[in-house]
Amino acid sequence: MIEPFEETRKINQIISLGGYTGMTENQFFEQQIKLWYRSREREEQITGEKYYIGQQDILHRKRMAIGRDGKLEEVDNLPNNRIVDNQYAKSVDQKVNRLRSRAKMKYIQKN
Repeated sequence: MIEPFEETRKINQIISLGGYTGMTENQFFEQQIKLWYRSREREEQITGEKYYIGQQDILHRKRMAIGRDGKLEEVDNLPNNRIVDNQYAKSVDQKVNRLRSRAKMKYIQKN
């Protein structure tokens, strides 16, 4: 059986030791950066940046057809036109401009 006030004693001990038992602030930030570096969120940020500057997936697409053996194979004798109409960058710029104008309007209204 757990002694009365045992949990309270443990909690008080952790509080009294404070930062001496945990990681330093630099270690904490280093750990957070490592976690972010390997995260899905970062991969999506990189993909978004590539789309914004025009390096889209369609540029790596190959024209494929079903071959005689029933498997997909690349077709060289047909055109493989790839046009990048960067609507993604236009919509991102539009959103940024809208957010900037809202922030500016709030600032003007406060003054």
